[in-house]
Amino acid sequence: MKKIAFTIIICMLTIFVSTAFGQWSAQIHATGKQLGGQYKSQITIGVANEDSQLIAPPKVPEFSCYMTIKSDDWMSSLAKKIHQDDENYHAWIIGINPKGNMGHDITGSSTLSWNPNQLGPGHFEIRKGYSESGELIVEDMKQTSSFDVFGENEEVYFIIINTH
Repeated sequence: MKKIAFTIIICMLTIFVSTAFGQWSAQIHATGKQLGGQYKSQITIGVANEDSQLIAPPKVPEFSCYMTIKSDDWMSSLAKKIHQDDENYHAWIIGINPKGNMGHDITGSSTLSWNPNQLGPGHFEIRKGYSESGELIVEDMKQTSSFDVFGENEEVYFIIINTH
């Protein structure tokens, strides 16, 4: 009985500590047109006790949507990037190909979406490009949950900024 009570207390403390210190992760989804190839892509952003990342899988031969997070040195494309929770500012640069290499249209679109309840503490916004001075696309990611991205068969960049 004491072992069960001790286990429950440890679990509750773990949940409290991870919530109190702002550990969180959120999935960002991109959905393109269903044309027979890959039409969905997902990345994970977040904050934890230490940095971690996961390399993105390579593009499949046929796709109508593909999204990754850029590594700090831009040498790698990532499926997951978790920042160490040691600052009041975090940013993730994402690249999305909203049209892919399928279909006959020159341009295409994909929808970026997320669950606002998965986002951690503070303010979240999305800007066009890879700079915090880019055009504001989503003013508050906790108040909206999607937007459409238009473009050709090339990467379009956005920066997700979290401040608190």
